[in-house]
Amino acid sequence: SVPIQRPPRRSRWPRTCPSSAGRPSPSSGLAERGGSDEVVAFLDSDIRPDPGFLRALVQPLALASIGATTGYRWYVPVRGGLWSAVRAAWNAAGLNIFFSDRYNFLWGGAWAIRRETLDRLDLAALWRGTLSEDLASTAAVKGAGLRVQFVPRAVAPTFEDCARQQSGEWTD
Repeated sequence: SVPIQRPPRRSRWPRTCPSSAGRPSPSSGLAERGGSDEVVAFLDSDIRPDPGFLRALVQPLALASIGATTGYRWYVPVRGGLWSAVRAAWNAAGLNIFFSDRYNFLWGGAWAIRRETLDRLDLAALWRGTLSEDLASTAAVKGAGLRVQFVPRAVAPTFEDCARQQSGEWTD
């Protein structure tokens, strides 16, 4: 079993560090790891995971064949509206790919990896200059002969509406 450390109550969780483009960069937070950290988890700040989310995301990493685990986002429209429903439906339709070991990938908004695997793959170097950290990470994990495991219990809601323009931008 992999022990889970919870952040102190008043901490800002998850920690993110701005990249040169002004958006959070997962690689810049890697230097903040503690020496006893066994697992590193990456979570988007707009998901609303339930109390068992992190445990569920990390638990499969106890198996040596699992290189990383992934969750997914579930859009939940707040006030509704056509474009919020379109984005939610489009997003939900993509969920089925995660059940295939061949086609699944690490969704950047909720994934975890053992520290030893992360260090061995040198993801921080791999991420430099890439457009998609999640796809580059997926390729590295699978290229090392390890599995990416989807964790259905780690599907987290995002409560958010969108207009037509936002829905169009999201699908591009």
